[in-house]
Amino acid sequence: MKKLVYVLMVSFLLLITSNEADAASDNLETVSIYLKNKIPSETSLNINVVGSYSNGTYTLEQGANYQIKIDGSKISLYKGSSKLGTSSEFTFQPKAYSENNQIIINDTPYIGTMKFVKESNYVRPINTLSTEDYLKGVVPREMYPYWPIEALKAQAVSARTYINKTYHNGFTDTQSDQVFGGYTWDGYGYETSTKAVEETKDEVLKYNDDYVSTFFSSSNGGKIFSQTNSWGTNPSSTPSYLVFKDDPYDRRSGTANVNWSFTINKTSPDLSIKENLEDYIEKYYETGDIVVTGIPHISFNEVTNSDMTAKGSITIEYNKISSFGLPIPVTKKFENINAYTIRSMIGNTIMKSPYIKEVVNNSGSFVIKGGGFGHNIGMSQWGAYQMASEGKTYNEILQFYYPGTALVGPEAIKSITLTKKTTLYNSVGSGVSGTISPQEVKVYEIDGNWYKINTWLGKKWIKPEGFIDGSIESINEKIILSEKTYLYNSPYSDEKRSESLNPQVITAIGKWNDWYQINTWLGKKWIKPEGALIGDAPPISKEVTIFTKTNLYSLPLDSKKTKNGLNSQTVKVNGEWNGWYRINTWLGNMWIKKEYTTDQPLEKMNTKLELIETAYLYNSPNDSSRTTSKLGAQTVSVTAKLGNWYQIKTWLGDKWVKSSSIADVEEINQSIMIINPAFLHNSPTDSSVRKEKLNPQVVKATGKYSNWYRINTWLGQKWIKEDYVMDQSKIEEINSAVTLFESVYLHNYPSEKTVRNERLNPQKVSAVGKYGEWYLIKTWVGDKWIKSPIALEGVVEEVSEQVQLTNVTTMYDAPNELSKSRGKLNPQKVLANAKFGENWYRINTWLGEKWVKVSP
Repeated sequence: MKKLVYVLMVSFLLLITSNEADAASDNLETVSIYLKNKIPSETSLNINVVGSYSNGTYTLEQGANYQIKIDGSKISLYKGSSKLGTSSEFTFQPKAYSENNQIIINDTPYIGTMKFVKESNYVRPINTLSTEDYLKGVVPREMYPYWPIEALKAQAVSARTYINKTYHNGFTDTQSDQVFGGYTWDGYGYETSTKAVEETKDEVLKYNDDYVSTFFSSSNGGKIFSQTNSWGTNPSSTPSYLVFKDDPYDRRSGTANVNWSFTINKTSPDLSIKENLEDYIEKYYETGDIVVTGIPHISFNEVTNSDMTAKGSITIEYNKISSFGLPIPVTKKFENINAYTIRSMIGNTIMKSPYIKEVVNNSGSFVIKGGGFGHNIGMSQWGAYQMASEGKTYNEILQFYYPGTALVGPEAIKSITLTKKTTLYNSVGSGVSGTISPQEVKVYEIDGNWYKINTWLGKKWIKPEGFIDGSIESINEKIILSEKTYLYNSPYSDEKRSESLNPQVITAIGKWNDWYQINTWLGKKWIKPEGALIGDAPPISKEVTIFTKTNLYSLPLDSKKTKNGLNSQTVKVNGEWNGWYRINTWLGNMWIKKEYTTDQPLEKMNTKLELIETAYLYNSPNDSSRTTSKLGAQTVSVTAKLGNWYQIKTWLGDKWVKSSSIADVEEINQSIMIINPAFLHNSPTDSSVRKEKLNPQVVKATGKYSNWYRINTWLGQKWIKEDYVMDQSKIEEINSAVTLFESVYLHNYPSEKTVRNERLNPQKVSAVGKYGEWYLIKTWVGDKWIKSPIALEGVVEEVSEQVQLTNVTTMYDAPNELSKSRGKLNPQKVLANAKFGENWYRINTWLGEKWVKVSP
């Protein structure tokens, strides 16, 4: 690789020619640009100014409207409709060269001197301004102004080098030279591109003391071409820094132009391709009109090295229109011509570069596949974007695309800080002349990993083993290390030592990037702390709830625990870091662990609730704090509630349980009747069932939860299910006569399980209560319950009445269709001796007394 040299440059000349620009240290200080890009060829231009401009005769005033018009063989200056003067040219100088003085042509502002001349039959403005300001208007037109600054710096150096290399009389603001947008860089969005120009001021690329040909294109599709590859330049005339090679950065940049394709129909080419081919042939080969009718053949070679030219062949069929208007078929073959020429024939926006990757020959068409946009020579702008995005510097970008060239500036381009004692050399690799201690030094030239610096012995070369780019920032910063941190001899990963620091508080005395220099028992060393608090904790202001007793710490480190602590309460937080909160206490600012706090409010309680199932105990109200201890179903003392957690008192101290394990029992004092044998439960859950059970009886309920009752038993407080309980309040009080039409057993409670031995024969009884189908009646053994489908409310009325049976009628033992049926009677008249309700009659039959239901 050729030597990369940084050279101290002398003062600029005011304006020099392209030959003068070849001087080893002289860059163009000013440039004159023919404005054609935003100002098309016109016979009249509208002029306004900001500030003041004059040509010695006429002064252009701010706020006035001016025009310059073609006037015969000269041009004339108008103010409004008044002609001020006529001349072969007008040159207006600003009162002072600055951004405060602008000349505005057709709404586009420019700074510097503006000369107006007649060009053919048009008015042509020529803008003269400083090269650096010119570049501020070029860089954001050649590359997106918001791209990474290192890519924009590479573009700035390339553009500066390009104009110094190619500057000529008639240099324009178009793509034929460099696109210049005028004074627009003061607007929003241009800050980065302007900074890129300013931070590379006067820097250019040189090779053997000559300006580099800094060709660049939008994209190369992953392959950099030499001039020979693209344009067919003689290999002996192609500079060694413009080489054929792969470009992985462009390939992974994400630009759509990495791969593109277009289709050529063999017998009916697309209109745009057809018209482009017709224009090309008419311009260079035919004098009359032609009509392209087909493209039966197209092919390209594969480029494999810098000395090959990308070539191809194309056959075009067309009709030449004779003077009589008749079509004359013509077949024209272009064989082994430059691919760049074929690109011009087909269209530069269709065939976007000379880099063709594949031609697919289908039956009726060709599919051309290629990559890149432009000539593919030198720097890919999308590749530069990708390199900058991956952390490469502009010098690294330039060295990749123009290898072996030297970045030359007017003074030392950068400084480095030596971190080790370093040998001085008179030249690269030879002539030891002394040593230099660790310090910051200025770099003037670079040759690979050799650096030319200025010393007390004059300019010397070094090959530093330990150094950093730039200087070490002096600081006095407290750092809290939260984890084990290794020491380094210098701020580079390969300088790691075996010694390390445990979590502690240290003071940093120097900083470089994300490295910190500290004093240690080994002298000054470097650390790259991970998870450390550097300086003060980020301030916050909020309230949090401490939900369990927690320790206070003087610093956010486990080793800084104090003897003091806080009980559950709400506190104000003024700082936060790495799982810690800083709070103000009677001891001043102290730290607590965030895991023992919550943003939710803590509800203080002093009550007893039911733990309804075996539950894990937690140290704090979060799932990650579960202990191995469990608590069985029981009554617990609750001291606080937080969200869906309860704090309870245990033999282990205050612990937390989930609210799903806690029942909020309704305290009651109510007699309930157990009407079926009921198993006892330790808690209101099916899983807590015991082997003991209670037979039907009346008990006192002290609590209710869902469908469970809490009662006092010989085993203490237990639970029974509502399914086995009758709520006595639901017994309907009545005072009714009930007629028994069959024998029924007495029951202690309205439950089949409580049947007694005594029974009643059919008779009339007095009912004092009712529960569903059960009646509470008065008996010789006290109030008892009966249940019978033919125990009916009401009394039998003795009658003697003829009753007409109009239909076949069923006979029953009792006036109820649920009683037993005893045969049927045909329609007839019968004598009833008793009546029950509205339509039941008792009659004498051959089966004895029976009941019939007579339709009304």
